[in-house]
Amino acid sequence: MASDSAPRPQRDVRLLIAAVVMAAAVVVAVFTLGVERPPELPLLQTSQDAPPAASIAWTSWAENEQCLYVAEPNGTYSAVRCGIDGELVAFNAEDTLELMGYGGGPGRTTNVTTIDRQSGEIVDTRATDQVLEYNDWQQASWVRDGDELVVRYNNRDVWRVSSRASYTVFMTRVSPDGEHIVVADSANRIILLTVAGDVPARVWVAPERARNRFGFNTVLWEGESLLADAQPPRVR
Repeated sequence: MASDSAPRPQRDVRLLIAAVVMAAAVVVAVFTLGVERPPELPLLQTSQDAPPAASIAWTSWAENEQCLYVAEPNGTYSAVRCGIDGELVAFNAEDTLELMGYGGGPGRTTNVTTIDRQSGEIVDTRATDQVLEYNDWQQASWVRDGDELVVRYNNRDVWRVSSRASYTVFMTRVSPDGEHIVVADSANRIILLTVAGDVPARVWVAPERARNRFGFNTVLWEGESLLADAQPPRVR
């Protein structure tokens, strides 16, 4: 009868070591080949070329709350208010931002909350029957061209960048003065482009510098509003 204290076969030890080595190789391969590496771009803060003429504002979810942010033309940013509820619909030149409560729709009245840009305080809440007008004509487009991502505006290329096939942008907004475009990319960055395409792309908001790890919601330039008066029902 075999003794219970007999040594384990060396083959089992070798198989265990081989399994550990294989698992380590898989981990290394994933980190080497599978991790998204977005194109490296300079920060707006370190560039003196063609600064934007206006600030931008956006909302983003982080942890269990939504926050409202503003980024300045010099590349700095600040959180205006957290714990907000609603969609950013206006960034007024009078230093106020407006959020429309979720759940509105055609024929329904909803609330618009006005927030002071400097203090983050709620200064007004009003009921409105206004609707959102997204101004799609202001949007740039983007396509893949081989191993390059291309952003186009007015039928001309404004940015070409070599990148992995999984890299993309999913939001664009042209500045009111028609000089710049902001794009939000799949690496959770806000990137600044020029409409003329004569200045290299720069990162305005880096992912580690704002609580935007769940992606951006609407990005608006200072002076923009998505609110439009509700239209009367069409008579057939």
